[in-house]
Amino acid sequence: MAEPPGITRRPSLLLISPRGARLLADLRGESPWPYVRRAKDARDHCWHVVHDLEANGFFIDLMLASRLALREGVLLWVGEETCRADRRLFAKENRRPVATPDGAGSYLIAGNVIHFDLEWDRGTASLIRLQKKVRTTIRYFKDIRNAERLHILFVLSRASREEALRPIIQDALDEDSCRFWTTTLERLEVEGPLGRLWCDTRQTEAEQGWPPPPRVKAATLPRLRLTELPPFDKSTRTINDCIGRARWWERRPGGGEVL
Repeated sequence: MAEPPGITRRPSLLLISPRGARLLADLRGESPWPYVRRAKDARDHCWHVVHDLEANGFFIDLMLASRLALREGVLLWVGEETCRADRRLFAKENRRPVATPDGAGSYLIAGNVIHFDLEWDRGTASLIRLQKKVRTTIRYFKDIRNAERLHILFVLSRASREEALRPIIQDALDEDSCRFWTTTLERLEVEGPLGRLWCDTRQTEAEQGWPPPPRVKAATLPRLRLTELPPFDKSTRTINDCIGRARWWERRPGGGEVL
């Protein structure tokens, strides 16, 4: 891996081949096709392993930050691979583009559930690529009930990236779009995943109209905690079911990806 000013040696990454996936499926007496598809997905996305580890680290840090709280916790954590598989199916059935985040989660607080997608930026993707991701996400969630309560959290590599992305998101939004929030890696490192991080990208009623007012810098806007974002619905799950609680896996035999 190139890390200026030189080359930093990282641990080797070994992948199972499609042929190996078929052999594994045969040993388990299962259909080979899900195994082969996962092997190909891993091969196609293996260059993003550092990015994936950092995105996964967000969810781990969120669990650690919430595990001692009395009324809240991480109810669900879905990795990128599962997101991709689930959303391919939904997109095919509903004839819409596939929006694959870097992870998705559900946060339980006082019986309410906050649903969110995570988009983790390392500063390597072009703004055009981020613009396409924003538009795809909006189209994917189009006409879904309470779409404005589905939160897309962008963690940007630096403040200048946050300022550049915000008008791109604002230009793509309409009145029933899912909701986008932005922060920076620096803020996340200072405040932690439950800190006041998230800046809304929607314009207020006073800012709407024509001609549009000058863009307001994110640094001057208020920020909310994850727990302050509007919840999507209620849940019958309790705090004891949240990931990281004592013996939580006994109540969640399918793991953290099962509601």
